[in-house]
Amino acid sequence: MPLYYFVRDMKPGDTNGQGVNGLWMVFSHAGVTVSSKAELGSYLADAIGMALYRFTKDSAGQSACKGSCESAWPIFYTDHMPVTGELASAAADFGTITRDDGTKQTTFRGMPLYYYVKDQQPGDTLGQDVLHAWYVIDPAGSASETAKETADSSSPNQYAVEISHFAFSQKELTVEAGATITFTNQDQVMHNAVSDQLNADGTPVFETRLLGQGESASVTLTEPGEYTYYCRPHQSVMKGKIIVK
Repeated sequence: MPLYYFVRDMKPGDTNGQGVNGLWMVFSHAGVTVSSKAELGSYLADAIGMALYRFTKDSAGQSACKGSCESAWPIFYTDHMPVTGELASAAADFGTITRDDGTKQTTFRGMPLYYYVKDQQPGDTLGQDVLHAWYVIDPAGSASETAKETADSSSPNQYAVEISHFAFSQKELTVEAGATITFTNQDQVMHNAVSDQLNADGTPVFETRLLGQGESASVTLTEPGEYTYYCRPHQSVMKGKIIVK
């Protein structure tokens, strides 16, 4: 985009051209901006408006999203921190960590930032509340509120099982009655999860739909017991067990 001065700006810091005729805007080269949606309010986005997310399983300065997780949640990094606009006062909240593989990742109040692979255009927020663990970030929220939201959203009765490389990430998982288990497929091949145990009518106690890459499905188990399960298309090699206390 071509860049211009405005003749009425007389000294450094003047921005008299901002909003003139609804056509002229101050240009920011910052890698982070603020977007908003009616149902979400304001949230952090990159320079072109792609939503940025936090992962509630991360801790300050440390990413828990590794391996196949990075395929669904690509890391975000920029060396252009906000110096103007509504994020200028929050510039000190941004930082950088170096991941285990040596790559850099931008953080906000210590929490690593990510994209979501299913967001295809600016304004998409399809990653919001995925697995009850991924959320957009309100830049106006206090650091203590962000920490509380992270703790609250890591509900003890929510569990995640990733499907990757033709295997369930947790071969045996122990949960409490009433827990919800969310299966997410990271493979390009479609998978699902089907209980060996049957209901009185002969149907499986649970059976998720076939999941494409990046798709998720959840089951809730209310009765104590042991539930072995498998992937219907690949049942000879893909098996797991859920123990409900």
